[in-house]
Amino acid sequence: MIEMLNGIREKLLELEPEIPIYNEQVGEGNQVPAFLVMQIKSEQLNGLNGRYIRSTQYDVQYFPDLNSSSKIEDCRSMGERLYEALAYINVNGQIRAKALSYEIINRVLHFYVNFTVTLFKEKSVEPKMQKLEEEVRT
Repeated sequence: MIEMLNGIREKLLELEPEIPIYNEQVGEGNQVPAFLVMQIKSEQLNGLNGRYIRSTQYDVQYFPDLNSSSKIEDCRSMGERLYEALAYINVNGQIRAKALSYEIINRVLHFYVNFTVTLFKEKSVEPKMQKLEEEVRT
């Protein structure tokens, strides 16, 4: 959901307003340090009465400064900060994160966060009965 992606981006801007946030790819021409936010999985289950439970997993990658002598420690520090920063996001109200975790792969932080929301399918409005005629047979 694009709203969740925007909610994550807002939280990252609050945390580090100077660090750019990319949606596609961080390449050689991009500025680092940088964030890359990607949706990696989405699942929807049917609920009752037109409800759907949707779970979406995101990978928030952090690319530390290339000139830093402690890239792994920079990643570890950012990972700890992201636990608090991404605990809640705003998407038409607050949504609480579930299953937050991180790992460092090739000196890049991969912070995984899941959000689960309940969606409601709007029911079509059926016209109500206007008039009732009774017929009594004897």
